Amino acid sequence: MEGELKPELKEKVSNIFQDFLTRITKLEELAGIGSRLLNGYQQALAKSLLNELEHLLEDLSGEIKTANLCLPPLKNEDCGDQFRLVPNCLTCFYLVEKSSFELGELEMTNYAVLMGIIYSMVKQDYVMQERIVNSLNLKSLSGELESYCVMWSLRPFIMDEVMHHAWRLIP
Repeated sequence: MEGELKPELKEKVSNIFQDFLTRITKLEELAGIGSRLLNGYQQALAKSLLNELEHLLEDLSGEIKTANLCLPPLKNEDCGDQFRLVPNCLTCFYLVEKSSFELGELEMTNYAVLMGIIYSMVKQDYVMQERIVNSLNLKSLSGELESYCVMWSLRPFIMDEVMHHAWRLIP
């Protein structure tokens, strides 16, 4: 009879089917874990840390205004899709770096400019990460996921030399 399977073959087919469903279950579990992690990550960012940075910039700006010092704009309100501050950030960074004679001796306004530069970089990095998280779904192609991973790990909006310089200013 064609419809009947031999016991050994029936067992093999049953084992393969069981392995198949086990891997399906693992995929579903990973998708659930990934979803929870991404949602948790997005909520942790839920702009709260970015907002805290913005408030610190505002606090510093207020202190500088109280001291009647001239201060350039600390954040770029119209960042939009492009990192428009990159040339200005580099210019400001090098001016800030050259204006200090010794490490850690920056004028108050230079600290503010440096904070503004770093805030702009971090905000653009956040926007990129938010877009990645929002575009992920189970239908995402592996090449697309790989591109997202590369972008996430490269952090193209963060200039390492600016960050290293800022950390060196901490006594």
